[in-house]
Amino acid sequence: KAQKDKDKPNSTTNGSPEVMMLKDIDAKVEPERPLSNGIKPVSPEQEELIHRLVYFQNEYESPSEEDLRRVTSQPTEGEDQSDVRFRHITEITILTVQLIVEFAKRLPGFDKLLREDQIALLKACSSEVMMFRMARRYDVNSDSILFANNQPYTKDSYNLAGMGETIEDMLRFCRQMYAMKVDNAEYALLTAIVIFSERPSLVEGWKVEKIQEIYLEALKAYVDNRRR
Repeated sequence: KAQKDKDKPNSTTNGSPEVMMLKDIDAKVEPERPLSNGIKPVSPEQEELIHRLVYFQNEYESPSEEDLRRVTSQPTEGEDQSDVRFRHITEITILTVQLIVEFAKRLPGFDKLLREDQIALLKACSSEVMMFRMARRYDVNSDSILFANNQPYTKDSYNLAGMGETIEDMLRFCRQMYAMKVDNAEYALLTAIVIFSERPSLVEGWKVEKIQEIYLEALKAYVDNRRR
């Protein structure tokens, strides 16, 4: 806990240009000078933004032990094994969606959106964000996805739950992300970018787009420097 408190973003960092941009989307930040190889370095403000995202991504990685205790994989009377698997996947998915909402609410810029736009973004992004979360929990050795309770779910597990048609595409995506060696910072930025995506029902889509640009620039700078 002490280490988590140490790593937690504090209120003294709220005045940085990147965070201020997310509070005042019309503000501008001077670009960093490119390095000798032509790649623009990650700015201190972008580093702070990335640190915040990774912190909250880890903070809302898994449901609480109390929530997990409510999810049982034991069959009820008259329930067959396929129903048990399906119910378990569904209950874990519901808990995961709740974590996605909590993560999104803490993204810099999210609280500056209209409530109806916040709701529209959360409804539209949940399945896409879920894919990133599954990719982060992918275990290459067993070709499975580790659920929040650390149970590995393989293709056979999904087949047993009657969800075999969807799992192959999910596993293919997970394998591709694993092959690209996407790290936690990249996942956090990609998740934020997906959350702040243009959706047909938005009232202030222009504001969402401006916020997304900040995350896109941070991702580009981070990837350029990490993979140069």
